Amino acid sequence: DILSTNRSQLLCQLTIQECPGKSCVRFGQEGAGYDRNIFSQQAIQASIDYIRNNPVERNLCEKAVGWN
Repeated sequence: DILSTNRSQLLCQLTIQECPGKSCVRFGQEGAGYDRNIFSQQAIQASIDYIRNNPVERNLCEKAVGWN
């Protein structure tokens, strides 16, 4: 992938230890997550805002607009 190819330091920030001897790269928050049905424009916007804010929550940037 592009992060590995370019030896990006971002890769270190995104790599987590899942269990002893096993690590993975995770962009979103930890947890199993869940499916949700979206029935309104308001729910769509809330989901988009949540996704856009993930890099901020992971301290990868200060503001979502700073994430490219």
